[in-house]
Amino acid sequence: MNLKNEGSIFLREAKKEDWDMILAFMKFVDSEFYPPLSKRPGGIEERLKRGLASPKANFIIAENVQASEEINKIESHLKEGLLEKRLESLSIPAESLRIAGLLSFEKAWKGEKNAYLSFVAVNPAFRKRNIASALIKFLEVKMHSEAMQRLYVCTWSTNQPALTLYEKKGFLKVKILKAARGPEVDSIYLVKNIF
Repeated sequence: MNLKNEGSIFLREAKKEDWDMILAFMKFVDSEFYPPLSKRPGGIEERLKRGLASPKANFIIAENVQASEEINKIESHLKEGLLEKRLESLSIPAESLRIAGLLSFEKAWKGEKNAYLSFVAVNPAFRKRNIASALIKFLEVKMHSEAMQRLYVCTWSTNQPALTLYEKKGFLKVKILKAARGPEVDSIYLVKNIF
């Protein structure tokens, strides 16, 4: 799929070479999930491995091109010994600045013509710019081009920003599992028809 330009943000499907960048970003936003991804079966690295290794799954990256160019220069200088300051001294992990937003999905979920949106997160530095919406739209266009019919997602009841986003994007609630994520925290399943 072609890149989609959103100003200095480019949307694209991830490649295996993006492993370190995606891993850094997922660790950066881990605590925003309930429960955190690192506490779920398999943890972050297993989730990433499944997404980049499977032909039915992948990640879509909203890449901050300006940060990528700057970080590449810094990394080049570090390798050449021209900078004494290490990237780890930054308060935000440098690799996570490359990603303005990230989405993962799995095809053939509950049927060949469906997909499951398994992860959506936006870098706090890029929020309120419709990046999550653009990532979902990118996936919907991809699904439409492959004649896929439905997109499923699950979130938790206290995640109001996600619920608002999904409802705005046309998802409908189809199932609620009471206290599935802890006392008074329900799992909410939603679906959207693509075709």
